[in-house]
Amino acid sequence: MSLTKLFLLFVALLFVGLSTIVGYWLALEFMKGEYSVKFESPAAVSSKVLNEKLADMSYTTRSLTQFFKSSSYVEKDEFSGFTSLIFNQFDYVSAVAYFESKNIQEDGDFQLVYFDKSVDYAFLSESGIETVFSQYVSNIKFHSDSAIASKITPLNTKDGFYSVVIERISGTHTFIVMVVDIRAILRSVLQNPITHRFAIYRLQGEAQFLEYSAVPNFSLQQADFSAELTFFNNRWKLEIQNPFERTSASFYLILAGFLVVSLFILVLVAILLRMKRLYEQREVAIYELKFAQEKLVEAEKINAMGGLVAGISHEVNTPLGIGITSISHLKALLDDVNTDFTNGVLDSRKFEDFVESSHDLVSMALNNMDKASKLVAAFKRVDVINADHAKEVEEVDLNEFAGQFIELYQSECGGEKIKFHLNVDESLHVYTYASVLSQVLTYLTTNTLMHSNRADAQSCGVFLTIGRYKEDGKVWLKFEDKGVGVDEGCLKKIFEPFYTTKRGEGSVGLGLSVVYNLVKSKLKSDLFYGSKINQGLWIEFELKNLKGV
Repeated sequence: MSLTKLFLLFVALLFVGLSTIVGYWLALEFMKGEYSVKFESPAAVSSKVLNEKLADMSYTTRSLTQFFKSSSYVEKDEFSGFTSLIFNQFDYVSAVAYFESKNIQEDGDFQLVYFDKSVDYAFLSESGIETVFSQYVSNIKFHSDSAIASKITPLNTKDGFYSVVIERISGTHTFIVMVVDIRAILRSVLQNPITHRFAIYRLQGEAQFLEYSAVPNFSLQQADFSAELTFFNNRWKLEIQNPFERTSASFYLILAGFLVVSLFILVLVAILLRMKRLYEQREVAIYELKFAQEKLVEAEKINAMGGLVAGISHEVNTPLGIGITSISHLKALLDDVNTDFTNGVLDSRKFEDFVESSHDLVSMALNNMDKASKLVAAFKRVDVINADHAKEVEEVDLNEFAGQFIELYQSECGGEKIKFHLNVDESLHVYTYASVLSQVLTYLTTNTLMHSNRADAQSCGVFLTIGRYKEDGKVWLKFEDKGVGVDEGCLKKIFEPFYTTKRGEGSVGLGLSVVYNLVKSKLKSDLFYGSKINQGLWIEFELKNLKGV
């Protein structure tokens, strides 16, 4: 046999040996995963559910104490009715009793006032519950309001294992006693094919004492799962034995199967390497795409900022320029009057001309400064995230609100140019900012009045729809005008600050920008919109319930 063949044989045997080792390791890992799925995870879930059921007992005792504290005197029928609710909801509560001290000033000489039970066991009698109470009440005399529970006690081997819970009603010398069937709780959660081999140990310092075992001769060394339980003042340790075999047939099947397919591993590795290269190429492509998107967004922001600066410059520079020119001219007039006065040639005619011109120039300067101030104030309204537009969330009757808005708008602005068509679900209420919603409708209507009317039309129709008109069942508001519409190029810019198609005609381009910010930041919603030429513009958003937001 040649050296080449020997070498290839050696490589083949080495590959099979390594494959066997890897297969063995994978079989072990699979077995561990199978063990976790079949036993550890269900056991952890069961222990969590068990802890929650034990915690429910605290809720039950608090309900009982609150029941007695809520009334100065409780009738027997009231007590029986309340306990029947507890028995129906918690079938492992076997009995409830109410004790009070004959001496209302201090503990001692307790008497049973009320007693009710859900099971007819011999030990659950009035005398039996009095005996149980007398055994445990001394442990709680000096505990102010905290409940204590006894250890798990087989009061009767046939009937079950119980714990007695005693709680003082705060500020009184009265006690609530509740008998809980611990075995019933444990069996309701753990009596299944996975966790039925269990035991409960009571933890006391470093020591552990067996309280209850579902299987005879339970050993801590045989436990495969542990969890700590809490029942009032008791700390328990839950131990569960795994009922399944550690090594299953799947272990040997995997090992044998891995030996069979070991020859195909090289092909699989080659495929995986190629997939890895493709994945890396995809990651690079996604990164480059995200980078390009970020650049596009950045360029769009810069473009929008340029439009914003241009709008501010155009709208503010004109009144500022006129104001500066007026003040400069006034200064020149003042210099001329001062020169004439110094030279003694200032007569009444020149002074009257100066006063008249000064009055006109000052008026012109003030008017333009006021216009510039209003423009700056309007620009500030674009940022409404921290503005005090919304005082408090209130319940709004949307039908009444929409009707009042239309009536108020028509009375203040005239109803000739806007014809409202209202469609609102009756008795529809939502918690929102009424003032913000009113502002949104005002800006939308003003935008329609400014931009939507056709030259040959005397008025423009506005359809205001509020209701659950979509399949999602949410409350939506739709504002739709039947005006000239917006072309596709302008439509994507209508919410940008200072963007307007009527510059120089009284519009500064802030209305829809304010609407966008109000809806996003105050009403916590998203805007949807669309338009067709000569068919109008529509804008809609969800009216979210903002109570508690």
